[in-house]
Formats: sequence, C-alpha cells, structure tokens
Amino acid sequence: MFLAMIKDTAVGVLRYDLNGPSAKASIYLEQGQIGMGLGTLILQQGNKWLKETYPKIESVIAEIAIENTASMKAFEHAGFQKNHVTYIYHWGKK
Repeated sequence: MFLAMIKDTAVGVLRYDLNGPSAKASIYLEQGQIGMGLGTLILQQGNKWLKETYPKIESVIAEIAIENTASMKAFEHAGFQKNHVTYIYHWGKK
C-alpha cells in the first residue's frame, strides 16, 4: 500500500494485492484531486515499483465500477487495457 503525497499533503492511496503471477490494483484519490492526472501518474509509478520489486508479476488487474469514468480514464492512460465486462444479477434490486 502506498500513500501518494504532494509536498506534505496526502492526495491518494494505491494498493496492490499480490496473487501468484498477478496483482490486483485499487486506487483512491482525495476529494479535489480527481481530474488532474494524478491517478495516472500514481499508477505509472506504482507499476514501475511493482515490476522492479516483484519481477515475477506478469499482470496487474483492476476492477472498476462502470460509473467510475475517472478511474477508467486513469487506468487507460496508465497503459491498462479493458479485458472483459462482468454482469451481476441482484434479487430484489433494480
């Protein structure tokens, strides 16, 4: 888990969960930090660190809610490619 800082201010958190040859990434930006390109920069730096520290990792996976367009853009700008779509059926919910 990484705490992203600008000067003395925390702007976001990046987390990797390692699982064999892959890692799952999740990122959170503080309010007011979205839309400035910080998510992309944090992901790029985090992936660089991950590859250097864990060279056996072959892929990084991110699950992003469909309405979270800011995260989708950040991951795409950081070099991630859309792989598949997941559908969920909920009883009693519309």
